[in-house]
Amino acid sequence: MLGLTGSEARPKAKAAALKALELDDSLAEPHTTLADNYLYHEWNFIKADQEFRRAIAANPNYPTAHQWYAQCLYSVGRFDEAIAEAKRAQELDPLSPAISGEVAAALFYARRYDEAIEQSKKTLQMDENYSLAHLYLAITYAQKKMYPEAVAEWQTMVTLLGDRALASTLGEAYRVSGFQGFLQSLIDKWPNDWLAGERAYDTAQLFVLLGKKNEAVSRLQQAFTERESVMVFLRSEPIFDPLRSDPGFQAIVKKMNFPE
Repeated sequence: MLGLTGSEARPKAKAAALKALELDDSLAEPHTTLADNYLYHEWNFIKADQEFRRAIAANPNYPTAHQWYAQCLYSVGRFDEAIAEAKRAQELDPLSPAISGEVAAALFYARRYDEAIEQSKKTLQMDENYSLAHLYLAITYAQKKMYPEAVAEWQTMVTLLGDRALASTLGEAYRVSGFQGFLQSLIDKWPNDWLAGERAYDTAQLFVLLGKKNEAVSRLQQAFTERESVMVFLRSEPIFDPLRSDPGFQAIVKKMNFPE
């Protein structure tokens, strides 16, 4: 991929944010950037929460602060607050597909799947080519065991990402071998550069859906070692609910130092 990865860019963004706050501590934008760094790069949930609240206090009408704070909140299981923040961001910027998708994500993490599906559909009415909305529809359908719908949404997302051949291959795998065959094909053929450096975590999700818990835990250990940013969602991720009693999974959660 061209450009910086998240792990490379966030420290640079942090330095710039700190410099901006030296000049003017009342700016919401650098507080928001700093909070993002604390959450995804440093895995410091307490500092992230503090900076998001400072950003919102500085400018209550800054939609990105509410949107990103929603992510911080559902990462630690504060689902009702997360939904409220995402909806506040939507009130401030009702035309943003990304923020509309954030409402769907918050509902998904809260296990309010029917509402998440409806919200994702609303997002796609705003922008039918918004690939993340198709992804959230796919995983939400999968959680509800609505496999034909899930496969169709994954295929649409893959097509939007530019690989019609893979979309066709995945459809054939589902036709021949069902949802398990589809998932295995997705694991085997998913291009590395589509996952933006988060391959281990994403593959772990697919292994859980496939029923291969040991492989999932192994990939999560890899994701922890490689400090994949999305590990901040480990404790609240609905797809990982079947792993909650697994000692290996519990050990990784403990190492993440989530707040009580």
